[in-house]
Amino acid sequence: MELRHAQGHDVPSLKVLWHTCFGDDKPYINLFFNNLFRPEDMVVLEEDGTVVSMAALLDAPIQVDGERVSARYLYAMCTHPEHRGKGYARKLLDYAAEYCRLLGAAAITLVPSEPSLFHFYRQAGYETAFWSRFHTATHSLRFMANGWLLPVTAAMYNKIRRETLKMYSKTSFRKNLAFVDYSDAFIEHQLQVCAMAGGGLLRFDTHNGTGCAAVEKGENGICKLKELVMPPCGEDAAFILLLKNPRTRIIEARGPELPGDRPLEDSRPFGMVKWLTLRRWKLERAFLGLALD
Repeated sequence: MELRHAQGHDVPSLKVLWHTCFGDDKPYINLFFNNLFRPEDMVVLEEDGTVVSMAALLDAPIQVDGERVSARYLYAMCTHPEHRGKGYARKLLDYAAEYCRLLGAAAITLVPSEPSLFHFYRQAGYETAFWSRFHTATHSLRFMANGWLLPVTAAMYNKIRRETLKMYSKTSFRKNLAFVDYSDAFIEHQLQVCAMAGGGLLRFDTHNGTGCAAVEKGENGICKLKELVMPPCGEDAAFILLLKNPRTRIIEARGPELPGDRPLEDSRPFGMVKWLTLRRWKLERAFLGLALD
């Protein structure tokens, strides 16, 4: 057994492992390797000359209390089904943490793929830090909204996202809202993922102000917002604009938790963090948003 960084010649086997574990199709997998893959930021576990476990470590700083904290987002961690139960995932997590420390990162973030995995990651030193509100909207929504929506580039989306989330830290709705601050390259990848699902990145201009959403279109008229970032009380206006499309029946969205906006029964844990330094920043129900899920 050997723990190491990925190398260029590993890419074909990494793609096969990805498909075996997650079931994604080739275009989706190729998109990641074309856009975000860097061998030095992928850790692997090799057994008898074959890569059987892997995890990507994407640059994803955290904005907290006006400070940009260096962090990595652990993504696409998996172990081949025939090699599970050997503790390889935990070994890979520990190896990834040591590597991130060497890079000077203060934290690693991740999103458990299912609720039962929160316990597994807690045993590896992670703690729940990121929450999301989950919304569902249909044509039964009764709300008057004026405004418009239009597609935007990744750079413009990121600018709107960053400014809107920072705005919450200056209001009574969410003082000191911490959030993961993605790069334009990360957002560009999300744009291409959304496009594969018939969607894209949108800007909303409403009476509440300007916001944004990453949109994927599902089957049977379902519109999935991988994140919806709107000014305070602005979600309903965004929903109304989207529901003007007669082919949209249902909107499923997630966004930051905003105390004071409405009851929080629709909020639940979403992501976790592991601190790699003695200093630990306070992430009080912070926002991760886009997770490439």
